[in-house]
Amino acid sequence: MAKETEKPEGKKNKPPSQATKFEAYARYSGIAFQAVAMILLGTFGGHALDKHFENRINWITAVAAIVSTALALYYLIKQLTR
Repeated sequence: MAKETEKPEGKKNKPPSQATKFEAYARYSGIAFQAVAMILLGTFGGHALDKHFENRINWITAVAAIVSTALALYYLIKQLTR
């Protein structure tokens, strides 16, 4: 005779509560704002350095924008895999 596997009564698939949905929304929107802030800080920092050194071609802005975008993507992926 095979034993029947019983599921505990309290372990049913419940839909997420309103508080759980809000926590997820707050977490993901916070991550997005931090990524945007990192990109903007890098870009405006590069622009300020280009103005300070009086460069005709804004190469520091371009490099800072690319590096800050790469760092923001790295941070985003690292936070989402947690």
